[in-house]
Amino acid sequence: MARVELVWSPQPGDVQQRWLDVEEGSTLESALRGCADFMAAQAQPLGQLRVGIWGRMRPLSTPLRERDRIEVYRPLTVDPKEDGCVMPSAANASCHGTGRDRAASRAPTCTRW
Repeated sequence: MARVELVWSPQPGDVQQRWLDVEEGSTLESALRGCADFMAAQAQPLGQLRVGIWGRMRPLSTPLRERDRIEVYRPLTVDPKEDGCVMPSAANASCHGTGRDRAASRAPTCTRW
């Protein structure tokens, strides 16, 4: 048996996480199909989902290893450029007072964080 983590977000602001015990040699597809909570929340066929392991896209036929983190990606619903998130440029950040102030001014600002 291998223990893997499954993480998905069925809707904005809702992140689900489950630990799954899968047989050695199990694939991404078999792990997803084996999680009833995940399958109940899916409207799309598995073949249309974007899935990865530790942040890298992988095909559903990928074999799993102990402690893999399966991530199911959904499309962005908001354009980050129009969301109010702004990262000040380095040129603007360098003229804002002391070193500590400069570091704080480079921090992203966003109305949703």
